[in-house]
Amino acid sequence: MRVMKPLPERRDGGFTVVELVVAMSIFTVILAIFMAGVVSMTKSTVKAQNTSDESAQARKIFQTFDHQLRYADAVNWPNQAADGYWYVDFRTRATVAGAPSECVQFRLNTAERTLERRAWKVAPTVTAPPWSTAASWVGLPPAGTAPFKLEVTSAEHQHQRLTVDLSVSRKSGQPGTRLHSTFVARNTTPMTRTNDPAPSAAVCTEVPRA
Repeated sequence: MRVMKPLPERRDGGFTVVELVVAMSIFTVILAIFMAGVVSMTKSTVKAQNTSDESAQARKIFQTFDHQLRYADAVNWPNQAADGYWYVDFRTRATVAGAPSECVQFRLNTAERTLERRAWKVAPTVTAPPWSTAASWVGLPPAGTAPFKLEVTSAEHQHQRLTVDLSVSRKSGQPGTRLHSTFVARNTTPMTRTNDPAPSAAVCTEVPRA
């Protein structure tokens, strides 16, 4: 007679509570490290994108002044008007004989943080044209510096020069990209009337700074 041996008792292949706690702790640490890396990478990506966007706006401002002010034959003295915004305007001669000159006016709108532009043809009567946005996220430069500064002709410089000093930042009050460039009005001379800071010497007075 063959005697059957009883099979050994099998243990259930589960985890103990201690093992589960240890495993969950390790997983939590790994997840925290992973999420910290994701957050850091996201912040770096956003910062890089913001810097790129700010640089694009700064380039836009530079190109606008570089393409337009170089042809000016008179640049008015910049100032901060009664509305609290900074203005600068200049006159450009017509390229066609007998055609009227064109005036271009820029305004730094510190409330909307925009650089705005408008233009009109010189005439006895002019209706103030609407403003258009030339660039966004634009603010004042560091404290104590004006955004627009005119240098009149001199023995050293035969043409008027306009220095544009602006800060471009997506977030108000945060450091961003600074534009500090000087542009030369190549059609100005030592005889240009706006070398005189007197209001009576200004050009483009058909449209007030407001």
